[in-house]
Amino acid sequence: MKKSDLGKVNQRVIAKKAQVTQATVSLALRNSLLISKEIRNKIQTLAKRLGYQVNPVVSELMAHLRHSKESNFKASIAYLYPRYYGPKTQLGGYIEGAISRAHALGYKIDPYCLEKESWGFAKLKKILYSRGIRGVLISPSQDELKMAKLVRPLISSFPIVLVGFHSQIIPVSYVSSDHHSGMMQSLRELEKLGHKRIGFVANPHFDRKREGRSTSAYLGYYQLYSKHSALPILEWDTLDTSLLRKWVQDYRPDAIICGDGQLEEVLKKMGCTPFPTLSTPTWNESQQNSHWSGIDQHPEQMGSSAVELLLQQIHHPDYERSFQARGILVEGHWVPQKK
Repeated sequence: MKKSDLGKVNQRVIAKKAQVTQATVSLALRNSLLISKEIRNKIQTLAKRLGYQVNPVVSELMAHLRHSKESNFKASIAYLYPRYYGPKTQLGGYIEGAISRAHALGYKIDPYCLEKESWGFAKLKKILYSRGIRGVLISPSQDELKMAKLVRPLISSFPIVLVGFHSQIIPVSYVSSDHHSGMMQSLRELEKLGHKRIGFVANPHFDRKREGRSTSAYLGYYQLYSKHSALPILEWDTLDTSLLRKWVQDYRPDAIICGDGQLEEVLKKMGCTPFPTLSTPTWNESQQNSHWSGIDQHPEQMGSSAVELLLQQIHHPDYERSFQARGILVEGHWVPQKK
């Protein structure tokens, strides 16, 4: 890099080169444990190679702002998440959005990775109390029953908001994607592209967790809006390729909506021709260079909205006696397939 360009290297440039968000770069350069060691090392090495230097004027200003905000610090919020996450993932988006919004409102996010060690209810509650935690955010786990066993006893002690999912067995407020709207958007956009035989491959586990919103939207779209007919929905958990092969052969979809990224590779191994257009209800930045279209669910917005919803509960004067659980659905937007 030219010497004259050194001053032009900022965190936005590093984020673009590393293909991560600017928030991830900021955390990595501050050696935050919220980012995995591998990602921290990668970004720090890239910054050094690009000649990134802290602007002393900006540094002094940020130090002043941090000092000012410290005096406005209000409380800490716990964020329970099931596993370590990487950049450009749904979970990473939830957490980055929550951190950014909490910081802007004078709160601090304390992260707790449930995979890191075996948390019991008594131990977790003791830690949360000792650290002055005022409320709790929780991201989804594959084992919802295990999560519920840990979390339900906390409901009487802390305001809680679920981020990215709604649970029938954890009766608290939540912020989630509008899966019904997302499916409707996908079907409209795919029909605009000329597709007439759009299939839906559903993971039965996730479909149940979403209370069948995607399934009902798929069937409802063809009953109410489309001149074409719905194909039978395939419930597929990636274990039985023979079911997928038979479904493709029997119904010949020209486009498939599926949340499992492995579908593309499986169809290629099957020698599927003509190859259908692929669309996912959970598109994220890691797929921006792939052949997938889909719905960007805006996970950062979900994390941000979850903080705001949690603070409403924290500051509700009669929370323990009268606060009703609320749900916020964040609408996504269509991302077309890369040509």
